[in-house]
Amino acid sequence: MRKLAKKAGFSLAETLITVAVLAIVTAGGAAVTGQIISTRTAMIQAADSQVLASTALEALADEIRFGQELEVEADEKSIRLYSTIFGYEAKISLDSNGRIVITEQGGTSSDVKQLLAGKAYTGLRIDDLKFEEVSGNVTISLKVVGRNGVLWEDSLTVRPLNKVT
Repeated sequence: MRKLAKKAGFSLAETLITVAVLAIVTAGGAAVTGQIISTRTAMIQAADSQVLASTALEALADEIRFGQELEVEADEKSIRLYSTIFGYEAKISLDSNGRIVITEQGGTSSDVKQLLAGKAYTGLRIDDLKFEEVSGNVTISLKVVGRNGVLWEDSLTVRPLNKVT
């Protein structure tokens, strides 16, 4: 029995203080980790919105630049053209999901295709797509929207190779 009493160890008070300090440090680390993850998510979403805007604008610019018989609709939310890829009477506009679509008119039916693949949107959507014709140039404007509102606004002016009607 005496051998056991002579061995040094931690008292109950020392052990409780150590556990309390570790709990405080862990709680602080968890709070900082949450903030880091939130900031990282916001930065990724901002970068994705810039990539989506530039990709969409470039794809639209190519269609407008090489299209024929271009006509900006009166509401400026869509444009009609003869596309080398999508055919005659192609109408470029936004669908209800905030994706750019091209409606091909063929005889009695219409075929709707997406300009960009679904994966390009990465949980984002395009809002307020506008086409404006000024002096033979077409200005494309759009907003990219995420969960927290508008993330990116951009526009691009394109000079079509063929006349705008």
